[in-house]
Amino acid sequence: MTAQPCASENRVQLAMGKLCKENNCSMIFDHFGFSIQDKVTKHVLLTGRSHSGLYPIPGVAASFSPPNKAANHEVAYLGQQVKFSLWHSRLGHPSNEVVHSMLKSASLPPIVDSHPHICQYCLSGKMRSLPFPTHHNKAVTPFHRIHSDVWGPSPCKSFQGYRYIVTFIDEFTGFSWIYPMFAKSEVFTHFMKFYAFVVNQFSVVIKYFQSDGGGEYVSN
Repeated sequence: MTAQPCASENRVQLAMGKLCKENNCSMIFDHFGFSIQDKVTKHVLLTGRSHSGLYPIPGVAASFSPPNKAANHEVAYLGQQVKFSLWHSRLGHPSNEVVHSMLKSASLPPIVDSHPHICQYCLSGKMRSLPFPTHHNKAVTPFHRIHSDVWGPSPCKSFQGYRYIVTFIDEFTGFSWIYPMFAKSEVFTHFMKFYAFVVNQFSVVIKYFQSDGGGEYVSN
């Protein structure tokens, strides 16, 4: 709501059409006075009584300094208090401390939201993923690291009745060993066979064993 002082006397003149358009409000006049009402909430923002055929606005004239022909004073009025979450959005999503500081410096008491406010836009904008590691500890000798995984169950059985397979892949050479299984419970048995094969044939031991951590590797 904007108001301007009259140059001839210490009174206030209002442009009614501009006031109603910019503030989405309506003005009601009668012989006894006037009222300004918000069109959306129907809340009465301001009332005043008529005096000698005029409608002075209470408390406005006192806020003006003495008339000055070279100056054009304007006063803004807040029709209703704004919630803290709305101020957060209007001010560009700053932190809560910054919003409190700005409202305090402007002497505007915010209305605390009934529920804790969590701004989804702030969460989305500030999220970031960790970068991939710049180096990888690759295997330097055969059987330095073995990768393993289980596949199954197959929608149909093989000729021998197998429905699962377990694979052991050497990272250094890329060689793969595949063992068919009737059930996932056979994984440990096949691993012991594979481990004995590596020790007996190549006289080395497996240093690292990597899997997806499925139940077949952590069960008793």
